Formats: sequence, C-alpha cells, structure tokens
Amino acid sequence: MENNNKIVCQCGAVLEVGAVLCLVCGTVLSGEAIGVSANDFAVGKTIVGQYEVVKLIGRGGMGEVYLGRDVKLDRTVAIKTLSKEFSKDKEHKARFVREARTASGLNHPNIITVYDCGG
Repeated sequence: MENNNKIVCQCGAVLEVGAVLCLVCGTVLSGEAIGVSANDFAVGKTIVGQYEVVKLIGRGGMGEVYLGRDVKLDRTVAIKTLSKEFSKDKEHKARFVREARTASGLNHPNIITVYDCGG
C-alpha cells in the first residue's frame, strides 16, 4: 500500500518509498535483488549472462522490479534496478549495494534470498 512518498508494510509500519527492508518486522520489500542499472533492461533480454527479464512487476521511488528467470539454475527471480536518474549517482548506487548486502545477511522463511548484486 502506498501513500505519497511512504509505503505501509504488512505489519503496519510506515516506510519510505524505495525501502528494501522493514526494520519493524524484517519483511524484505524488494524481491531478490541483483542490482543492475535500469539502462540495461528490456523485456525478453538476458542480462549479466544469466537473468532473463520477463516483465515489469513494480515501480518505486528509486527504481523498478522485474519478474525474471535465472536461466542457469532454472528458477524464478525478481530483478531490482535503479532508475536511470539514480543509477548515475555514486551515493544511490552505494546505498543500493548496502541494502542488498544487508538483506543477504538475513535468514528467515519470510525473507527473500539475494543471489547476486551489481552496482
């Protein structure tokens, strides 16, 4: 659920649009992030030699999330990207990678697994 520049997690916590993780309940909000620049995306294209982009499934304050397919391991993934605007900014790219690293260190049945990250 979105409201202006805020989103509301399933636990009721109000978060900034673009948040990856709810710090109240631990829900990861972004999907399985691999973090490739939005400039590299087109539906049907294979990126990083491994991830086929299937379709856009969401858009937030910092970028987009696509349904994807890991063609090497035959599994469904979510591909989170930074918007063109943010992908050119070193600080936003660093934040994106930090969020992926943070999410990759979590282990819970309700939290996604981060398979890959590029910055």
